[in-house]
Amino acid sequence: MNLLPETSAALKWDEPLTRREMLYIAYNAVQRGEGAAPTEERLIEWARAESLLNGNGSGELHLEQTATRAQTVVFLERLDKAVHRLS
Repeated sequence: MNLLPETSAALKWDEPLTRREMLYIAYNAVQRGEGAAPTEERLIEWARAESLLNGNGSGELHLEQTATRAQTVVFLERLDKAVHRLS
């Protein structure tokens, strides 16, 4: 199972993680690597459906930005709830 695309900057383990990479990891962990790599549109659809990322006031997700620790904790709490709903 590949949690990250091989071209991802996150393979540099000491580099910050973008919100896009965080979504990609979570999606692949929940889906257990089944199927093809998700498109960005699929990641966004999934994130919104599971209320993982809400974006700013205008709904922009800013996937190219890194997540703060607070944003990461909220994301993980929401992911945990989503996983429990799915199981």
